[in-house]
Amino acid sequence: MMAESRLRQAEAYLQFGQLEEALAALDGLLREAPDDDAARRLRAAVRQRRRGADDLRAALADLAALRAPQPDDDLQRSVILEALGDVEGAEVTAARVCAARPDDQRAARRHFGLLLRRRNFEAARRLLAAQPRVWDWLAAAGELEAEAGDEPAAIAHFTAALEDFDQHFDVEAKPFARPLKAGLLLARARAAAALGRFALAEADYDAALALVPDDRRARFLRGLAAAGRGDPARALEDCRAALENGSPRERADLLALLRGLLDQDVYQPLAILLE
Repeated sequence: MMAESRLRQAEAYLQFGQLEEALAALDGLLREAPDDDAARRLRAAVRQRRRGADDLRAALADLAALRAPQPDDDLQRSVILEALGDVEGAEVTAARVCAARPDDQRAARRHFGLLLRRRNFEAARRLLAAQPRVWDWLAAAGELEAEAGDEPAAIAHFTAALEDFDQHFDVEAKPFARPLKAGLLLARARAAAALGRFALAEADYDAALALVPDDRRARFLRGLAAAGRGDPARALEDCRAALENGSPRERADLLALLRGLLDQDVYQPLAILLE
């Protein structure tokens, strides 16, 4: 079988999740043609999908052995380094791609996420300043400020994101946009609740639940906002409804949100009734 046909066969194996077969085919191909960058890139992708630490390190070795590396190879290297726990290395690698391709939005988003993980807020703000003022980057700015503890700035950014989103999407005409807008509303609601602006938080949770009525997390968080506002009856109703029929994992995750607030007396009676 010719090398091109064997490569297509390996791609087919990967597409259908047959990783062992894909790896065996690529191993054979690279034994015969060790300079085949396409095969080496694909083998790195297969090893990355296998997810074990040894496979991830082998994927890095494949990328390092490429004869003609491309910026996309560095993006893949960044993902692998992060999976191995080397967040600093992942961020430095993503920064290298951004320097080589300053207009690459995919690279910029990856670099931003890694800067946020490293809590390098000033560098993240500099990156954001170079991005277009569109709803998803405005939301990223809100996420940054919320993480940095500046909730008023976060609320302002999320509000701007919602305004820009509404300029581009009609959620009634485009149902796929409903969860996207709900996500923006939920993000602003969380920032408002952290600031003690519970009325704004509840209004945003109401609006989000109108878009995604089955979102247990939104319902639970609306209950917590009601508790913060001093409405224990609504708080208990919402939180119980969110927990009802949830999986053990879902219930544990929601209750963990409540436990994180137990340093505030207003939430303690609710915790007693829900635990």
